[in-house]
Amino acid sequence: MSDMASSASGKNLVPLLVLSAAVWASAIAASGQAQVNPLALVQRAVALQEANAAREKALAYRERVLNRDLDGDGQARSTREKVHDVLLIEGSPQRILLEEDGTSQSAEALAASRDFLRRVMDIRKAETERERRQRIEAYERKQREYRDAVSEIPRAFEFTLAGEEQVKGRLCYKLLATPRAGYQPRNRYGRIFTQTMGVIWIDKATGEWRRAEGELRETVNLGWIFVQVQKGTKAVAEQQEFPGQGWLMRSLWYRSVARVGFFMHYRREHRSEFWNYQAMTPALLASVLTDSYPQGGMQPDWRDSQ
Repeated sequence: MSDMASSASGKNLVPLLVLSAAVWASAIAASGQAQVNPLALVQRAVALQEANAAREKALAYRERVLNRDLDGDGQARSTREKVHDVLLIEGSPQRILLEEDGTSQSAEALAASRDFLRRVMDIRKAETERERRQRIEAYERKQREYRDAVSEIPRAFEFTLAGEEQVKGRLCYKLLATPRAGYQPRNRYGRIFTQTMGVIWIDKATGEWRRAEGELRETVNLGWIFVQVQKGTKAVAEQQEFPGQGWLMRSLWYRSVARVGFFMHYRREHRSEFWNYQAMTPALLASVLTDSYPQGGMQPDWRDSQ
């Protein structure tokens, strides 16, 4: 059956995770690279990222999401893995469950999902203008939080060129990111920036960011009721160029430790993978509503080559 949760929830963490962690790097900037301006590279990458995010709002895609709840020793207590198709229906996303914990959905379950999707389409088409606006605004509010966090990155960090490296066959600038002295956070995400260090790889040919890694160096209090993201939280995010669609998110991994109140600790490992990006057209929607749906693999093509 379709999952009513927002399809963008995991992705909205990306701007935080792109630079929310520190990776120790010993590379020294190569001779002859002093003329490269690291801040200018990051500013360009941020501008390109905002354009990518705007374009992605018109795309459908497939996602695999793996969540593991961990015990105090880092061992998995429970594991949940799902594959969804994420479709844009009347201005906001809707997910269809294709696989759960390694088992594909039955023909009966997929038929029920298609029926549910038809009902969602009918409900959204029948909305008043006010109802439609409220629904889309609720979705786009998360997108604004994402863009605001991304736009803060050049202000929040100092960047140092640490040479060049290949990332999945593409030559990239490697930049070290450290918190900028005197930076004043504008929102709760900025508080995380003040305590993170990171490494970001920027594609030399296009200026797009290719990979980012990091680790939270100190515990951060988010200002809610004893909500903390604790020291040691780590993350890795990757983008790549998808033929015909441009640069888009490829994968996101993080391991986080959070505390809520005095006693409740949450330890989680999360991995998301995104592929099969395509324009959300009437023809694509019609294909989803046929008995031959879904088509294509339940895992990214690149998994077989790594």
